Amino acid sequence: MNFVCSINKKVAKVLNETTGKISPGGNFQAFNENWKACRLTPQQVADEVAEKHGLCAWHLVEGKRQRNNTGLIQAGMIIIDIDNQADGKDEDGNKIQKQELTPEQAFELDICKKYLSLAYDSPSTTETWPRFRLVFCLEKPVLDPGFYQWFTREICKAIPGSDIRATQCPNLFYGAKNKNGILKVTDNYIPATKIDEAYAKYLTLPQEYSSDTSSPNELLNKVKLGGDGLVLLKLVSQKVRGVLAGEEVDDRS
Repeated sequence: MNFVCSINKKVAKVLNETTGKISPGGNFQAFNENWKACRLTPQQVADEVAEKHGLCAWHLVEGKRQRNNTGLIQAGMIIIDIDNQADGKDEDGNKIQKQELTPEQAFELDICKKYLSLAYDSPSTTETWPRFRLVFCLEKPVLDPGFYQWFTREICKAIPGSDIRATQCPNLFYGAKNKNGILKVTDNYIPATKIDEAYAKYLTLPQEYSSDTSSPNELLNKVKLGGDGLVLLKLVSQKVRGVLAGEEVDDRS
């Protein structure tokens, strides 16, 4: 079965050979653009990321990542980033390892046994600090960005070590560390019935306030003035809210 996704082959040419990522000050435009809409099998996706080609769950308008959840057409997979990292940094400014999950442990999780389509090493993985990605292909493409982000974060709750900061919509992912970085390929996927069940649940929940597509005047009209005054947090962008909540500013794709 083929699944919706986008592949970026050009980004492989601008990666730092040591880190497998774009260096600070590098050609990030090559990463934000050049996304080709595809429908691929899990094995075909594995072949692409093994060549360090970028992976995105979404088809994007004009093949470009845009701001504020715009330019999204449809998504055909959920990609979970397992970084085994604690929030914040140590006193020397280094990232802190919080080891919660290895690939072998991930494969024993019930959700992975049922629905995991592909797993591959992220470029930053090491022998002592495993980092990898779990890809769950979707039998039915998702069109609603709000539902997609909620659904992704619900799946994260069932997987220790997952990076909630890599669930912004759309998120762009680098390819595998190298050709040996493909950890698992299966014929599994999340069936349409499960997606429908999740969407039905999503529709019953109070929708989180989002200012992504609203003008300043619309925002001011929507925000209610309570006894404690105006909650300014609701007026700032999603990215700013993330930073205020403790997310790192640097690129985490």
